[in-house]
Amino acid sequence: MFVNLGLDSTNLTQGSSLTGLGQILISYFQYRADFLNNHVKRFLMDKKKAKKMFRRLKTRLEPACPLPMNKQKGDK
Repeated sequence: MFVNLGLDSTNLTQGSSLTGLGQILISYFQYRADFLNNHVKRFLMDKKKAKKMFRRLKTRLEPACPLPMNKQKGDK
């Protein structure tokens, strides 16, 4: 994986064992995955839900400033 990104992975393992840095990275990735799956995921919305909330808030708040619009096209 590191090689595909053009990164040097020699500091992550020593033989068949992880180095301190390798273990820190594994721990970080596990923490991040757990946090995203168990704390953040429930707050994410699909396009339909986000559009509905945006329209509801826009009507309720009646903003006087121009609203920035997403210029992306196609599937993401």
